[in-house]
Amino acid sequence: MSNELITLKFDRILDSRETRLSWCFVFGDETVYLPKSQVEDIRETCNEVDIPHWLAEAKGLECYEV
Repeated sequence: MSNELITLKFDRILDSRETRLSWCFVFGDETVYLPKSQVEDIRETCNEVDIPHWLAEAKGLECYEV
């Protein structure tokens, strides 16, 4: 399992759905929970998040790569 990071463009973060262990992101029509332990960086000013490539593949989010 590679720890190579991928930068994804998200539409928004749903703060009201954040849990102790995960953030809730909206990518297009999809609502996706990403574990806080796997999120490297969130840049809300440009709606970008860095996560491991393997996680993006597992969640089917590669099409949102910047």
